[in-house]
Amino acid sequence: MTDCGGDVIGGSSRRAVQSPSVQGMVEWEVVPRLAAARGVRSPTGNASSWIRREDVEYFTRCSVERDALALHGFLESLRQAGASHETLLLEVIAPAARALGVQWEQDSCDFAAVTVGVGRMQQAMRMLTPDSPVPSLEGAVAARRAWLSVGPGEQHTLAVGILGHCLRGAGWQVDGPGAADTANQPVRAVSEHWYDLVGLSVQCHRFLEDLSRQIERLRSCSCNENLRIMVGGMPFLSDPGLATEVGADLTAIDAREAVRAADALDVGCAKQD
Repeated sequence: MTDCGGDVIGGSSRRAVQSPSVQGMVEWEVVPRLAAARGVRSPTGNASSWIRREDVEYFTRCSVERDALALHGFLESLRQAGASHETLLLEVIAPAARALGVQWEQDSCDFAAVTVGVGRMQQAMRMLTPDSPVPSLEGAVAARRAWLSVGPGEQHTLAVGILGHCLRGAGWQVDGPGAADTANQPVRAVSEHWYDLVGLSVQCHRFLEDLSRQIERLRSCSCNENLRIMVGGMPFLSDPGLATEVGADLTAIDAREAVRAADALDVGCAKQD
């Protein structure tokens, strides 16, 4: 993508997801059809084997044509069929969002469709993995600590949310609002608290110059002189060398690789604030 807009959230309530009609459709119609299509008798086994290209294509199409409730219903059907939350995040939602970006670049869908689709995906993801409470710093001094946010000018937070979920699962303490309403927010955070890693996501080439300036400020203001900075998003997928050009330490093609890269960093324990 070369431009971005704000997240658009559908109007369906989370309570509606729990309606008997939706649950019944998932349990008695969708899951059996998925099982039959995959040639198994029960929703068990290797979760990744349940995700097919057709699943991602269907989810991508529904993000534009249906509402967030329908997206969540489809994700729930896959979950009941055996897919883990991580599988749904990394093998359904993330590639579907990338597919929308590719469609836009190829002029097969317009900017409004991308904005609406990504917004609905994000709402469906929040229904699937509700935000957990921010952990207390007491007793968590030894935890590796990361701040995640979108870069300057960026507003789509889907990728940041997926990475945050995966890092927490790997034992990281993750802070950050997801959306940086001001470029000063992550700078203020690293100047006031100890962080081992800052992760920044951009989807637009036109934000790279601002991102480079922000990285300079992060390094100059950080309590941790060995602060590591990871960047991600469409520009770095097509040209990983851009990460070095903007002053970052590393990039990754997806959240799974980002977690491996973060775990491999030579970082010390978080300091007491």
